[in-house]
Amino acid sequence: MPDLLTSGNPETATYLIVYEAPHEEDLRLGRCLSDGYGQSFWRIAAKCGIQRTDCFIIPTIGESCEHGKSSKLWNDWWDAFDAAVGSFRGRVAICLGGDAFHRATGLRGSHQDWAGYLIHPNERAGLTRTRLVASEYKSANKRKGIKKG
Repeated sequence: MPDLLTSGNPETATYLIVYEAPHEEDLRLGRCLSDGYGQSFWRIAAKCGIQRTDCFIIPTIGESCEHGKSSKLWNDWWDAFDAAVGSFRGRVAICLGGDAFHRATGLRGSHQDWAGYLIHPNERAGLTRTRLVASEYKSANKRKGIKKG
């Protein structure tokens, strides 16, 4: 699996920007938040004094999900996301969207429910990683002659 697409330096960045998934243009250019959505964000951020060079930018997964997302994608990129976030040394995270907020904090509710709140790192909730495993359950059936085990 390729590395998770990130932009910026986690050691020196002031802000961590978490967003749901890279768009096709991000992947093609190898740069986070470079499409129209990203350009809109950077215009607004600039008005607040935040520049791309101040940020470490990371999606929750490393592939485009324009054709639908699944919990499998989160699981596939789980370790890469945790490692990238763990390398961030700044103090402020900005989550763009509910899925990004949930993955970064473990807290339930939409980003609109939490709009305007500051969350201390100690208030984060842990996320439990789950994996679907195909298995077979056998039970006894006297009529069919099947024994347990």
